[in-house]
Amino acid sequence: MKFEIHAVGKIKKSYWRDAADDYLRRIRRYAGAQVREIRDCPPHNKTAAQIREDESRRLLDGVPNSALLIALDSTGQQMSSADFAEFFEKKALNCAGHFCFCIGGSEGLTREFTSRADVVLSLSKMTLPHELARVVLLEQLYRSLSILNNAKYHK
Repeated sequence: MKFEIHAVGKIKKSYWRDAADDYLRRIRRYAGAQVREIRDCPPHNKTAAQIREDESRRLLDGVPNSALLIALDSTGQQMSSADFAEFFEKKALNCAGHFCFCIGGSEGLTREFTSRADVVLSLSKMTLPHELARVVLLEQLYRSLSILNNAKYHK
């Protein structure tokens, strides 16, 4: 399996960056994984819709055609950790195991982006800071791989 996380903005706080890096290292024990950061759009004289459009377009430009596109959005489907692992197990054959997760900026993703996605996923009904959302996603990816590999991490 191969995982790509495309996210608008950099992780600025060192503790979130350390956590993200730790989970990325753990994931790489089982699968290929990389993070691609898209520069966030400065709000100078732009509406929220214009920012959302610009960031969504730049996120979509980098998504490989072979990957299953998974958009993170509050309107998406929620899964338990076990369901998330089962999702990868079932979908891996259909997309050659290549998954691309996209996390929008503070204004979110456009409707066009989420409608183009193969799957729209919500990590929580609660609003999460983007840095924390990335850490939660990476942790759940690692947990899913642990489940699929019968490792002791998931209890």
